[in-house]
Amino acid sequence: MEDYDFLGDHGYTQGVDFDLDEFNGRWCVTPEFPAGTFAYFVALTATHTPMFPYNIGRAYYGEPTGSNVTTMTGTLTTRFIGGINMPLILDPPNVGTGNVILTWNAVEGGQYWVESKKLISALSTWSVLAAHVPAIQTVGTYTDFTGSVGGSAKFYRIGRETFAPFDPVLDIVAPGGSASDGTTVIVTITLSSAPPLTSKPLSVTLAGSIVGTSITRPSANTVSARFVIPEGATTGAQDIDITFSASPSENVPGALVIY
Repeated sequence: MEDYDFLGDHGYTQGVDFDLDEFNGRWCVTPEFPAGTFAYFVALTATHTPMFPYNIGRAYYGEPTGSNVTTMTGTLTTRFIGGINMPLILDPPNVGTGNVILTWNAVEGGQYWVESKKLISALSTWSVLAAHVPAIQTVGTYTDFTGSVGGSAKFYRIGRETFAPFDPVLDIVAPGGSASDGTTVIVTITLSSAPPLTSKPLSVTLAGSIVGTSITRPSANTVSARFVIPEGATTGAQDIDITFSASPSENVPGALVIY
């Protein structure tokens, strides 16, 4: 990968000494395109998992084109609807000796109500059996302990009341950014110099002990990491330390202010 950068800079000739251009691609014939196409090449390990430098270089081949899409033609199939838009589905009741156990798919952090009635007609009314029933991860459940007493049919319905608020994730730049304790932030750090592109960021640490995750290198002179800043973290301007696979470590003093 990146033949153009490594070999082209040393006087070798593309098409003779190496194949890939500055976009990590070349024109070639593939089973899907027997007449030829421009194709990108991906770096893989022996187990066929992506490895550095992954998919492409720092630019795409050609000129981007496109427009806003407001309608879709043809037959569309929805494969997944999740989160708060997930449809609410009540499973078949589990009828026991005197009780009925209800289960349904739920959204984590949601609360639900349960109602019942004995006659499915416009004249009968629904009775509230329970309110504020909390979801257990992604499942809701309620037991009606008199559901099957008397042998008459009983109908159930459920509804979603509220959701727990989602934890916000803030995007911050450093140096110069700030965040409060008890928050989750994604910090993009500007480096004092650009390490070689082959040098991969291995670890990013905030304030000496807050370990960054989801570490990426968006550009030659920036590194991004996700931090969960604990409650009660030391306040004030905090350093960020970055280690690389093939370059000296970098300390960014006072990169992020915790308040």
